Amino acid sequence: ELYKRIEDQLAEAKVTDKDEMESVLIHGRAQIFEIEELKIRLAERLIEVQRDVDASKREEMASINKVKNFEDDIREALNEHKVEAGPLMKKVLESSKFRFIALCATNMKGNEVMGGASGGVGMCATACEKNIIVFWMKNGKQRRVFTGDDEGRHLGDPEGHTALVSALHFTGSRVYSGGMDSRIFVWDTSETSLNRAITGERWNLTEDERRGAMGRPLMLLEGHEASVTAIQVDTLKVVSGGADCKVILWSRATGIKLRILHGHQRSVLCLDIGPTWIVSGGQESEARIWHLPDEADPSQVMGNDKKTKVALDALKRNRDIKTRKKLASGDGFELEAGPGLTVAKFGALELIGGLADGHVVVWWLQDGKILQKVKAHQGPVHDLQFDATRIVSAGGDGLVVVTDITTGELMQQLRGHEGPVLALMFDTEKILSAGVDNTLRQWLWAQESDRGKVSDKFHVYDAGDTLVSIARQYGVSLPEVIRWNAIEDVRKVFPGTRLIVQPGNPDEPTGPEKALAKRQASKRRRNQDALQQSKASKAGAAKDMSILEKLKAREAESDRMNFRKNPLETAPEPRKYLAELRYVDKSTFSSRIAKKIEPSALDIDATRVRREKSDPNKIGRLTALGGRVAKAIIETIDPFGEVAERRKKAEQDKLAAQEKAEKDE
Repeated sequence: ELYKRIEDQLAEAKVTDKDEMESVLIHGRAQIFEIEELKIRLAERLIEVQRDVDASKREEMASINKVKNFEDDIREALNEHKVEAGPLMKKVLESSKFRFIALCATNMKGNEVMGGASGGVGMCATACEKNIIVFWMKNGKQRRVFTGDDEGRHLGDPEGHTALVSALHFTGSRVYSGGMDSRIFVWDTSETSLNRAITGERWNLTEDERRGAMGRPLMLLEGHEASVTAIQVDTLKVVSGGADCKVILWSRATGIKLRILHGHQRSVLCLDIGPTWIVSGGQESEARIWHLPDEADPSQVMGNDKKTKVALDALKRNRDIKTRKKLASGDGFELEAGPGLTVAKFGALELIGGLADGHVVVWWLQDGKILQKVKAHQGPVHDLQFDATRIVSAGGDGLVVVTDITTGELMQQLRGHEGPVLALMFDTEKILSAGVDNTLRQWLWAQESDRGKVSDKFHVYDAGDTLVSIARQYGVSLPEVIRWNAIEDVRKVFPGTRLIVQPGNPDEPTGPEKALAKRQASKRRRNQDALQQSKASKAGAAKDMSILEKLKAREAESDRMNFRKNPLETAPEPRKYLAELRYVDKSTFSSRIAKKIEPSALDIDATRVRREKSDPNKIGRLTALGGRVAKAIIETIDPFGEVAERRKKAEQDKLAAQEKAEKDE
């Protein structure tokens, strides 16, 4: 439209015979230009607008293409979701048994195994044949499916395991899976990338976020020559063990193989890692503790690229990684030959291990002696965790067993799973266990009355966070975050604030919601009390005002009576004149006051007084004069408005009489 207006005005300028012409198209306001200058300005403006129009058309086409791509992505995502959440997949899952289950190791940092603490993850990963399935722990609903692949099905590297999954590890937002195809895949379960892809921001994702949102692996690690049987991860490295008797260290960031640790004579079955150590357990019933160089401590290199490079270089050097301890038969650690060390956990003073024959063993690291050896299960020990007083183990017999770490006494056997228990984790409130029967169970340390209670999941608000970004990160809506946390002013959400991002019981109000409701109820009560007090105060004030008005009316009436009795003493104006004229004689005072008010008011009386002054018997006339002076003062000063009121009433009566007379006529 602007382009057409400029064209029309330019054509008009070319044919007009005027010397000047007004235009609003150059600077947006009315201006007068000479014709030749206007032609030049309009031509330049036409070129500028044409350029803007072309740019707008290009942006429009780009937007149309983005919308089409977005629609394609939505269609693809819906198809994938339909397959993953459809009846066929549900039927397959119902009839399938999980071979491996991984609970998120990150949850242990927050002492909340259900992922309710800040930075926690409320999901668990499972392996079913070649597929990785991720579930919400709070409700058991399926969240993601990372499907396997077939050899030769397409060009390039496989997009999933081509054989059964044989190892699984879950930390942060990433799942690490090892398979019988000798490969390790890294998968992204991040809510942020998936939600952004679903909401149409896919073109703004990084390559890793895009692959994670599409359910494709972020990384492929190849180096084992047989099945991968164990995986452990920290912030610097990935450590894997396999049936090829090797322990391999990889860079977590790049996936580059750092080095291979040799020593086991049979398959490596379990791993545990720390800042400067690695524990590996093998099929030969042997445990090895490997010492890592101090500069490879992940806690010392976080966020420092130079130190990270130094740490990775240290891990590559063969001479810097040595076996500090070897726990095997003949070295003071008598283990039966054959069962295999299926799980090992490292402590500051002891090593706790679980064997394939159901034994739980405690070694004292200082001298290598066995402190306790307990037959806890009738099948292999699949997982265990311990603290200062107890060991909790999961076995192939379907039991979760609590053992006293000092005496070796079996304190409790928890029954409920209908098959082998594959994974467990505990905090100060509960034990979380997952089994082949496709169930996740909570065993509370607390009282029976608290059974079944799920904690809220929190996020600690940090610098750079926004409520919108937090809502996207956890897959919830912004109004839900505001409601759960009873946020009345977003400007008062400061770094360090704990925000609920997932209520433990969605059917009940959260703690902040209850507190807000309590504050609002208290505020309503205070408002009602204040309203009642205000009403009572107004009633009291009205009563006081009524009394005050009565007192004022009484005082006014008293003043009127006093004035009538002695106007020369009580009226303010006469007293003022008295002070000015310095007269004390009332008769003279009356005359002077009268003349001060109206010089001719008492001329007649003054003449009469002069005539009668020689007669002493006529003195009484002076008193009469004083009365008449008082009357004149009252009518002139009118301190209470009585004279004016009488005059007004007299005028009204006169007008009324005239109107009546006119009507009668």
